[in-house]
Amino acid sequence: MKYFYLYIGAAVASGLGSLIRYLIISFTPVNRKLFTGVFLVNMMGSFLMGWLSVTVLSNEWCIFIGTGLIGGITTFSTMMTQGEQLVTLKQRSIYFLSTLCLGIFLFLIGAQLK
Repeated sequence: MKYFYLYIGAAVASGLGSLIRYLIISFTPVNRKLFTGVFLVNMMGSFLMGWLSVTVLSNEWCIFIGTGLIGGITTFSTMMTQGEQLVTLKQRSIYFLSTLCLGIFLFLIGAQLK
């Protein structure tokens, strides 16, 4: 029964994260070609996961925050869809490489916070 509540909590946190993602993306200008609200939420999620990786929390809280909330905020599938909508190979390459490199960098910065 303990795990049931953990799964329900992660699902609720994921819904909350999706709502946060929607709000951030809604208030981000849509006329940009490369760095969109999706890029912003994925970078924010990378930083938060780095912070979470060094934070001393119970496994239950890590599942609630990491898998639920941060997992709901970030979106890999939308990033891939937006990347494919870019016109040139150069734009796609910049978008995907900057997402990957900056995401890892922000994760590492977040992991330095203790």
